[in-house]
Amino acid sequence: MTNKKPNYKIFLLLLLIIPFLISCTKHETEITSEPSKDVIKVEISKLSESKYVTPYTLVGVIKAHQKSTLSSKVTSQIVDITIDDGSPVKFGQVLIKLDDREAKLKLAKAESDGYILQANQQELVSKLEELKSKVQMLFHDQEKFLSEQELAKSNFERYSKLFDKDVITKQELDEYKTKLTIANATVAKSQAEYNLMMAKKRQLESVGRQVQAQLEKNKAEIAEAIVNLSYYQISSPLNGYVIKKYADTGDMTAVEKPLISVENPKTLYLDLEVEESKAFIFKPGAKVVIRIDAYNDTIIIGIVKDVVPSADPESHTFQVMIDLPPHKVIHSGMYARVVTNIGGKSIFIPRTAIITRGQITGVYIVDNDNIARFRIVKKGQEIEGFVEILSGLSEKDKVIISKIELISDGTKVKI
Repeated sequence: MTNKKPNYKIFLLLLLIIPFLISCTKHETEITSEPSKDVIKVEISKLSESKYVTPYTLVGVIKAHQKSTLSSKVTSQIVDITIDDGSPVKFGQVLIKLDDREAKLKLAKAESDGYILQANQQELVSKLEELKSKVQMLFHDQEKFLSEQELAKSNFERYSKLFDKDVITKQELDEYKTKLTIANATVAKSQAEYNLMMAKKRQLESVGRQVQAQLEKNKAEIAEAIVNLSYYQISSPLNGYVIKKYADTGDMTAVEKPLISVENPKTLYLDLEVEESKAFIFKPGAKVVIRIDAYNDTIIIGIVKDVVPSADPESHTFQVMIDLPPHKVIHSGMYARVVTNIGGKSIFIPRTAIITRGQITGVYIVDNDNIARFRIVKKGQEIEGFVEILSGLSEKDKVIISKIELISDGTKVKI
């Protein structure tokens, strides 16, 4: 193993270079860290709240207050569609006819059952009236028979006493006894016939109640069949136009499946979503200028109908509805713009005074010792080269608006 001799020339060279590098680094740090002692002449802006007016534009979708998408409540085949896309329609006009043969059969059967039940009821009523008449006659006969029975009983008792005194013969007493026996039998027979008629009467009344209940049920069935039959003709719920057809003749319907859409073009409105900070500019009843871009910026005047009093929790916007007058160029589904002016009072400074450092926005102000200080601010809108300051400044502050590139926090300035 051989020993290498150290290279003394390299060692001496490093001894010369290292002190030089240290000297350079120290000099640079001192220059950047040392504040400037020069006084810089600057211009400032004295702040005050200024009135401003700025245009505010919103885009919304035109919709119809009266709009309906019609569907079927039953499953059946379409046998006729009486209109096409764009056709005018009237309230109650039949637009779609479905195969209603089965529904008609159900209605016919229910009506037939009703006729039979009504005939049975009439027959029962007739029998019941006849039975009531017989019961009334039996009741009167029974009163007569009871009276005769009472007389026969009284005579028998009286003649029995005379027989005991040997005033009448036994043959004469037997005659009165026979009359009493006949009277008792007549009363018993009459009572039995009366009870039988009353039982029949109660039976007929019970049957009558059953028939009446069946009739009430049948009336409900007929009403239900009539309503069900009405589902096989789909009518327009409003005056207006057909917007879209979703089915053709021969198609099968399904419950709640869209078949046709209609709307009233005289009830159009503009639906806007307005940010919560601007919702205050729309007041119900106020007139609003609306531009229709699709027709060479056609201008119409709308009237604010309503501002929904609660904001959407996700978008933090308010819904504003603006009624539109009838106009040949506007239709539902189109876009429209609302252009209005908003104004107020706020602090504005020149855009050149704004400093941006990453995500931080600020300005330089001059303190009481004529020292420049960096102040973080929150910007608002910009109008013609001036920026609105929402927070961070007050009217007493003096904002530097010139030589911004020469200034840093702590720079001595002269106004």
